[in-house]
Amino acid sequence: MRGQPRFRHLPFEFGGRAEPDLTWNPGTGAQGWLEIHRGAFSPFDDLRQVLDRELADKGAMPTVRLDQWPLDVRDRNLLHTCISHAIDAAVTSGSNQVVAMSEMGDGVTGMIEPHR
Repeated sequence: MRGQPRFRHLPFEFGGRAEPDLTWNPGTGAQGWLEIHRGAFSPFDDLRQVLDRELADKGAMPTVRLDQWPLDVRDRNLLHTCISHAIDAAVTSGSNQVVAMSEMGDGVTGMIEPHR
């Protein structure tokens, strides 16, 4: 019938270690694949994990104030550098350091506190 959706079985398989997560039409000229990793879901989570290690190593704690978790982080390397400098300054001075985080959204700020 005209206008009715057509459905077709698409052969697929899930990958194992060091293989794509999903492959369709495996072993054919029409094969396609998809790799899914956690960073694809949230660049902020990826940055947070890197910073968490640095904070733990240097002995500091962050507080970030934002309305919603960003789906994108503009100028990630610049943001990481600014936060790293604030961590170093907080640990060296023993006092809290405020850092602007506009790369994550308008008005986003953070506070880096040294562990006492």
